[in-house]
Amino acid sequence: MVAPLLFPPGTSFSRLSVQIHNQFTGTQHAMIVAFLAVLEMVKMQAIAMAQEKQFGEIVLRKHKMFDTVFDENGAVRQVDQEYK
Repeated sequence: MVAPLLFPPGTSFSRLSVQIHNQFTGTQHAMIVAFLAVLEMVKMQAIAMAQEKQFGEIVLRKHKMFDTVFDENGAVRQVDQEYK
């Protein structure tokens, strides 16, 4: 699931959705899980979301804290600990 989430800067959420749809045969469950994963990464400050106008594209980009979140002692490790 991590592979399609490795996106270039300025990737729109709709483009990410198409990648997930193609990789995971477009199941509704996969789309929901992917959206929740993106929201979790926003919460952990690994990525940032921006929307310039109402009903416009949602653009994703790496947050300045991305490397900190995904290092061996970062927030991802804390999430793993919560689910053990």
